[in-house]
Amino acid sequence: MTTTTVAPDSADESDLSLAPAPQRGFSTSSLVLGVASILFGFTFFVPLAAVICGIIGLRKEPESKPMALAGLITGAISFLAWLALYVFFILATLAFTFIYFMMIFVYLAQSY
Repeated sequence: MTTTTVAPDSADESDLSLAPAPQRGFSTSSLVLGVASILFGFTFFVPLAAVICGIIGLRKEPESKPMALAGLITGAISFLAWLALYVFFILATLAFTFIYFMMIFVYLAQSY
């Protein structure tokens, strides 16, 4: 039994050349940081990094636009949730401080 091997033509060799893989670093990091910030509840620095990486990924890596967009959206949702939480705690602290000082003022005014 004999086997024959066929040498590839020059046209076939050009088909085998590998194109460089598209870069997806910013888009991937945006997606990972955005999902991690929602799942694990990190501080507002992680979602901010996800938003920044998502914007850079949208501009520099058009072939991975869905990943960058998903990271941008999840990072923005998490960032806005943390921002709302911080604003709520600041306003609650100010309100309770005001009530506390008003109670002291009323007590002092009644004692004179």
